[in-house]
Amino acid sequence: MKVPVVITLHSILPNPDNKLKKVVRTLAEKSSCFIVMTKNGINILREDYEIKTDIIIIPHGTPTVPFIPSIKKKESMGFSNKIILSSFGLINSGKGYEYVIEALPKVVKKFPNILYLILGKTHPVVRRKEGERYRNFLKEKIKQLNLQKNVKFINKYL
Repeated sequence: MKVPVVITLHSILPNPDNKLKKVVRTLAEKSSCFIVMTKNGINILREDYEIKTDIIIIPHGTPTVPFIPSIKKKESMGFSNKIILSSFGLINSGKGYEYVIEALPKVVKKFPNILYLILGKTHPVVRRKEGERYRNFLKEKIKQLNLQKNVKFINKYL
């Protein structure tokens, strides 16, 4: 039985070395179609990898949920008097959470009720290789900058 092969590419590295380029081109030759999440993904595949295979975009997104005024959720979490900043996703050092944390002391001076929520678990591959090293690094930075009241981790997969 012959069935078409469709491959979804989540992350597409620009400027690939020859080995990566060869692997992706081989996959393209054996598949009917690539699925990517952005227009930029198509551009990288066409220009950097010289892929001729069909490429379709299925945007990376979030599910549509009914709008609920944030004040109700803030109240239920005990944050009703807080200005909330948030980041979410699988945590890894490439996300740059430390830059937000480093900028917070100046923001806190003007808005002492600011709360930065870092929502998400550590990426499973990162946790397997490094444990919670990055999260612990962030926690130490928060402590050094005396931001314990202004930064909170919610360690759940979202």
